[in-house]
Amino acid sequence: GYHYIPKNGLFFYANMGMRKGGASQVYDGVNVNWNMQYADVDIGLGYMLNKRQLKPYFSAAPYFGYMLKGDQTVGNNSLDIKQEKSMKTTDFGLIFSPGLKIALSSYVACYAEYKYILGLENLETATGQKTYNRAYSFNLGVAITIEKRKLSIPTMLPKNGRTVKNYLENKE
Repeated sequence: GYHYIPKNGLFFYANMGMRKGGASQVYDGVNVNWNMQYADVDIGLGYMLNKRQLKPYFSAAPYFGYMLKGDQTVGNNSLDIKQEKSMKTTDFGLIFSPGLKIALSSYVACYAEYKYILGLENLETATGQKTYNRAYSFNLGVAITIEKRKLSIPTMLPKNGRTVKNYLENKE
């Protein structure tokens, strides 16, 4: 993902990724399992306390998900829930993420983050049934800072007294 963190602690981020989810239960002595895979996009805001190397933060974002694959198994029978259209293929909701970023240098940090996904879309296509995506994860990672720098023409010129005009026109 992309994070933009100005000096005041507020930050903006955008992520695109994939998640796998599912559920299982026993109903009348029969095992029922769901396995789904989603492509997700989320764009959010957060706040990070800048305490030297330790930087706790909290962020929140709406998300949109599209089901790439979905299977339901009832006993020994399998069903492609995407092909059968027994569940909606789109999902939306909110993501909440408290975390801790630990700066190892000016450009490298590691982080630990808890993420809670609160789906707001009823995924069932049948009336009278309700299913929502609810998930949590614990993430560990490494963040690398990439800065945009401006080049100045004098640093690109040789130090022999040539002018910018002569240098660019290849005179001298």
